[in-house]
Order: sequence, then structure tokens, then C-alpha cells
Amino acid sequence: MPTLTIITILAVIAWFVIFFFARDFRKQFFWMGFLATTLIAGVLAMNTAWLNTAAGYEYFWAWLAQLLVLVFFTGSLGAIAYEAIFHIHWKRPVHNHHHHVGILVIPPLLALIGFFIMPFASLHIFIAGIALEVVLLLIMRSDLIVDGLFSGLFMGLLLTLLFTFFFGGVPGTFFESWQLTGLTLGGLPIELVMFFFFFGVLWGPWYEVVKDYHPRKV
Repeated sequence: MPTLTIITILAVIAWFVIFFFARDFRKQFFWMGFLATTLIAGVLAMNTAWLNTAAGYEYFWAWLAQLLVLVFFTGSLGAIAYEAIFHIHWKRPVHNHHHHVGILVIPPLLALIGFFIMPFASLHIFIAGIALEVVLLLIMRSDLIVDGLFSGLFMGLLLTLLFTFFFGGVPGTFFESWQLTGLTLGGLPIELVMFFFFFGVLWGPWYEVVKDYHPRKV
């Protein structure tokens, strides 16, 4: 059995084990994994030049399915890692304040518009959009800065290792259509590693901001 398949099976088993025991975080665990997979799948799909080339690879669709399964696991894990490791639990205040959450829609919309205007610079646009989202989110909830930084490092490392491993075995130059600096880290463009870090910073506290959760003593 290929190593990649074994890793994917182990990740699926680990996901169900964590889901079973993480009773307080089940909704967050599932939905953040789903959203992460949707976002990463969108980034992959937007690179049509690479997709058309790589789709001819004999095992491409099995490879892609396994990549997205592992992204789902990483997104789920990254969303609750800080809470699980440091035993943080959340509660919703008596008076919820959700009116400001709508502002978080602005950066994704700007990034989407920018992508259609300048598709060659799509990765830079994604980085700028997600960085702006992070700034807005942490301005709203400065108490979640540590959560965000921890999640950024945690998910940044996991996704960098994941994509370094996956893109080593598939033909087609995924980054060819983007205007990049040429600097690399772990075999990946430095811009992609930056994207993973900002993505993690956003992903860790995003659920708490949207749901207006605050720490509670246990």
C-alpha cells in the first residue's frame, strides 16, 4: 500500500478519534475542516494552467482526493489546537455582539475581485486579502492574538510539510503561472508559506470571533 494512502487512512482514523473525544469542539472541528478544504480546493481550481497539465497524470484524482482529505484534517486540527493543548473553553456572553462580523466579508470580496482583474498575481492577492482579514479580526478581538499566532505557526508548519510532500510527486509546475520572487522554503515558494501562516492566524480564532465566544473558567 502506498505511503500516501497509509497517511491518509491514519489521518481519517485520527480525525474520528479526536471528534469523539473533543465533545466541546465538535461543531468547530467539523465546520472549520470543511471550510479549509473548500478554500484550498478553490485555490487549486483557480490555477487552471497547472490543473489542465496535472490532470493527465495517471493517479492525479486519487492524489487530489487524498490531499483534500489531509487538508480537511489539518483545518479541523488547526482550529482547535490552541484550545485543546492549553485547555481553553469558551462561552457565549449574555448579550451577543455580532453586528461587526459582517466586516469580515470585505477582504474575501476584494480578493475575489482582484483575482479576476489580475489572475497572474492571484497568490499575492490572496495573501493581501487574508492578511487584511487577520488585521480586522484581531482588532475586533485583541484577546485572541496569542491564539492566532499559535495557530499560524501550527497550521503554517503542517500545511508547508503537507504541500512539500504532495507536490514532490505530481508533474506540472503549480507555481508557473504566478509572478513570484523565486525564494523558497522547504521547496515551496516563500509566498505560499506566508499564505499558510496568515491562513493559520486567521483560522485559529475565526470561529470564536464569528460565534462571539469568550474564555470561561472550568
